Amino acid sequence: AVPYSMDTTTYHVPPGCALASGAGLGVDGLAAHFSKLAEEPQHSTGCRTAALLCSVAESCLLEAPEGPSFQADQAEGAAREALAVFRQEQDEVCVAHAVRLIVHCLRARAQAAQILSDSINPPSKEEHLQIAEELAKTELKRFQRIGNRHGEACMLLSLVEIARDLGSKERRHILKMCQDALSTFRDIQDTRGQGLSLLVLATLHLDNFAVHRAYAAAEEARVHLGTEAGGHGEARARFIIAVILWLQGRRADVVSTARETLPLAREAGDRMMVASLLYLLAMGYHEKKGRPREAAAAAQEAAKTFREAGCQQGWAEAAGAVMVKAIFSEQRPEEALEAAKTQLRLGRSSKPRQRMLARIAVIHAFGRFEDDGEYAMASALVEKTVAALSSLGDKAWLARELEVLCSIQLSRFTVAKCKEAVGTAEQARKHLQELGDSFLEAEALPSLANAHLHLGDYNKATEALQARRALFGRLGARAREAQAMVEIAEVAAKEQALQESRGRKFCRDAFQLCTEAHTVFQEMSDVTGTARALLALADIHMHRKEPGEAESRAREAENLYRKTGESRGVARAARLVCRALLEDDRPEDAAKHAGEAVLFTKKAGDRPAEAKMLSWESQMESHSLAKITDGLEGKDLERVCFRRFGKIMNPAKEAVILARKLKDKLLIGTCLCTVAEVAMSMGRLEPGLAAASEAATLGQQVRDKGMACRALVLSSEMHRRKNDLATALVDAETALRLAKQCHYRDVWRDAEKAVRQAGGVVHVEGGEEP
Repeated sequence: AVPYSMDTTTYHVPPGCALASGAGLGVDGLAAHFSKLAEEPQHSTGCRTAALLCSVAESCLLEAPEGPSFQADQAEGAAREALAVFRQEQDEVCVAHAVRLIVHCLRARAQAAQILSDSINPPSKEEHLQIAEELAKTELKRFQRIGNRHGEACMLLSLVEIARDLGSKERRHILKMCQDALSTFRDIQDTRGQGLSLLVLATLHLDNFAVHRAYAAAEEARVHLGTEAGGHGEARARFIIAVILWLQGRRADVVSTARETLPLAREAGDRMMVASLLYLLAMGYHEKKGRPREAAAAAQEAAKTFREAGCQQGWAEAAGAVMVKAIFSEQRPEEALEAAKTQLRLGRSSKPRQRMLARIAVIHAFGRFEDDGEYAMASALVEKTVAALSSLGDKAWLARELEVLCSIQLSRFTVAKCKEAVGTAEQARKHLQELGDSFLEAEALPSLANAHLHLGDYNKATEALQARRALFGRLGARAREAQAMVEIAEVAAKEQALQESRGRKFCRDAFQLCTEAHTVFQEMSDVTGTARALLALADIHMHRKEPGEAESRAREAENLYRKTGESRGVARAARLVCRALLEDDRPEDAAKHAGEAVLFTKKAGDRPAEAKMLSWESQMESHSLAKITDGLEGKDLERVCFRRFGKIMNPAKEAVILARKLKDKLLIGTCLCTVAEVAMSMGRLEPGLAAASEAATLGQQVRDKGMACRALVLSSEMHRRKNDLATALVDAETALRLAKQCHYRDVWRDAEKAVRQAGGVVHVEGGEEP
């Protein structure tokens, strides 16, 4: 009933979006160039030795075999030794490169000092960066004095990087310095220098959330660096492009770009970039849906590579969390729990901040909180992590944990817990606003909207989603903005569906939003986004009682999902096609289409989607029988029902068996409700009552009051048909009591109808119905 559930493992920005560590951007990619220089006999022995030292120093920064602090120290020593030799040889071009390499080493040491410092020794990040700044300024003056424009541009670029690391607020001045360096490199026709300047310019644009400008700069850098030896320059440009594509919500493009870039990064020996690309790949696979195995494999390799590279920024733990979530999405809770415990053990050797981040993986293993023990354990774990992160003042990760806590609170399906969830989501949003990260704030807003929807407050949910759309609009993330537009339209359509009677009016605003989003998705070649917009349009046409248009849109969406192999998308679209066919009085076609969707989900290996489609097929066959038997009586009716009983009931029973194998109580209950409904329609009341009773019990266990109400209403109706009005009234009143604790208007009305049919009286206890 509630369309949004925030995926808290993937809302956080992946490594490289802030580009603080650089993931390969902290070097100039000249290792291959210096290696070649060291082998050329026309150069002096000293020059060749210095070139070899530079190659070793840069490779050391990339591979980080002993952790960030050790490798930066070793690289700086080699670079300073090479600088002394280049000065003796009076090779000013190599002097400029060696100075930049020393600056990169000092920046890496500053970063390591910030991460590895404890509470006793204050961070020495500023000290390292001040040394680097003094060196760059001194060399800049010297290059200007001797008229060496190449060296001057290199030092300007170094000063830009240092100022960015120091968090300088003079963004216009920094941007101008970078543009001056780029202009100089263009004047002297230095292709490599232009590419490096454009990469730095792209990061500055990302800092200012100018996504389109960043993309243009990174694309131009890719062209300039594509001809460089070793392929590292092109890999860095492609990496930034992949990050920008992720920020824009173009998941399919992220996957293709990351896969193309991985061989280049591996060839260059850049572990951090390899790990970051694997993480982006895992994120892309996971958010595209339907590819959990690929997502889990990529995330596991990313976590391993981050640890091997000595990354101390928590990204190994974040990759582990994505892996656990991907495993759980395949309905493999035991495997997910074991994977989470493994991630927790691996995180114990890291600093306290990382130990807390590793707990995220454990929380996601709980999945649905089916008993009070699991709920209490998960809640305590999150609250402990939130308290620890609050003391550290890490707002980004604190907001992430608050999102998890919000999800746990919503899982209880009570008004009190839903109100707590609203407060938690607001707190997360406040932290992200204080952090000044508009992208993270926008990504967190669906949790707030979700909490308001649980409380039946559609206006506030819409406000949250409109704020999300506005933030993405300012950031230039068009695909994300279009996604927010579809979400707003879905909420508007759902609200209208619950408020209006059968003569539902056409929701013009929702239709306009979906149409505009559909256009954006098509322009950006976003197949998944296009399919979702088409489904939303189909749903609106159903509200308008236009089944022909709804069927056409839903079939188009289903075909797109089939092309991408997203079985759950196919299942959603197929159900909407069947609804449209039923509305058009074509139950035979609906049953046939449901059977085709079952075959697709079975072939795709998506067992949860297969179980749902089997239940749906059973319902469609039941509707088909109702049309066939319309007007039949007596033995003719019995004969037709007997012949078609197996065809109708077998898919429903198969769905229950499959759901039991998956050990998914919510799915089992849903399938049992279908069995009860079909059995009742066939006059088989005893098996129907048994299925409804078990479904009601499961609904109470998983705290899904909507499912429990539906099962109890079915049970009440079957008892009424058996003339057991007392039991029917008890079930109906229980259903109504549960319905009053949740905010689903259709469930409330069904329960009231059941009470009246059983001979009871519905009392209005102050206040409006939900």
